[in-house]
Amino acid sequence: MDKWSIASAALPERPTPNGLLSDWARWYFRLQVDGIGAPLTQKAKRQDLEKFLDYFIKAIGDKPVSSWRKPVTQSFINNLKSLTYRSSSISRILATLSSFARYLERQSVISPDDNPLWGVQKPLRSLMKPKHIAIYGPGGELFMEGPAAYDQFLSAANNIIQGQIENGVVRFPRRVWPYRDKALLQFLYHTGLRVAEVCNLDYGHMQPAPYAKARIFKDVVCKGNKERDIFLDEVATLGLEEFFDHERKRGEGPLFPSARERNKKKPAAGDLTMGEYDLARLSTSSVRVILNRIGREACALLGDGYYAKIHPHRLRHERGYNLKMAGADPGDIQKELGHSTPNYAPLYSQPTDNERFEWLNSIAKKQNEGSQ
Repeated sequence: MDKWSIASAALPERPTPNGLLSDWARWYFRLQVDGIGAPLTQKAKRQDLEKFLDYFIKAIGDKPVSSWRKPVTQSFINNLKSLTYRSSSISRILATLSSFARYLERQSVISPDDNPLWGVQKPLRSLMKPKHIAIYGPGGELFMEGPAAYDQFLSAANNIIQGQIENGVVRFPRRVWPYRDKALLQFLYHTGLRVAEVCNLDYGHMQPAPYAKARIFKDVVCKGNKERDIFLDEVATLGLEEFFDHERKRGEGPLFPSARERNKKKPAAGDLTMGEYDLARLSTSSVRVILNRIGREACALLGDGYYAKIHPHRLRHERGYNLKMAGADPGDIQKELGHSTPNYAPLYSQPTDNERFEWLNSIAKKQNEGSQ
């Protein structure tokens, strides 16, 4: 049997209360997932549903909703474990199935007592650590991470700006906008927004903050179509203003645009602004390309063999870590990062490896001094 797909056999109308589970999955996806929230979240939920329905149909057939019982769910989890899925991945899949089951409850398709997720033995999750931005040495050893690595990336971004000032416009093969790239790096680090949320920001979201040199971004649409206000501190605002002064200028459109040549006519080499370009919305993949370019420059400043790990979501982890180190409580972290629960806060309380080694080394030194 071919792998089950949520995209096949589109439903013209709502399934009957005891219709096929596969039909209800398509119906749920159409109304509750497709086109709602971040694209990567939609993709993950779709893959989770397809994975479960593929197993369900192969195990017991294309059966009605009433056939989905706790033993089926438990068997599916055990199968994932046998395929060496990580506990975090299994937990995410279960969260998708739980949302699907609750939707079926709301539609009176299943009763709360028959929820196929209640009582399922979930995998134990190991203590998670924040994934820090980092630079590794020629031998693969950790060279720097966290705030120290960010400082190195920021130096690299400034170095790219200086290189363009001295040597003119750079293309790899497209035009490089170094002030935008630096402002983007700072924005991600200082707000912790998800990459899709940043790409969807418009200039019109920005308003003055109570502090003259800071900004507030109003009604930012975040994961789950929730709206919240984002505060941008004075440090990151300065980088944003430099971007506006030198490249983007002020006006409507995407906050961090992808500038495309108008009518295939290249502006003069000395023109560093986006004035003669059409402004399009920056894609999430383009953001990763930009960060990787900064990472390569940061490693080039250190010498041969160094390599970086810098990713939009790692910068989000850095924001959570910095909030925790500044004394933020779980509720503060939940609010600032847009989590649905404060349970993620302990993730950011773990020290970096460098901090842990320094702490343990200091204990050893004190013990040695005391024994002399």
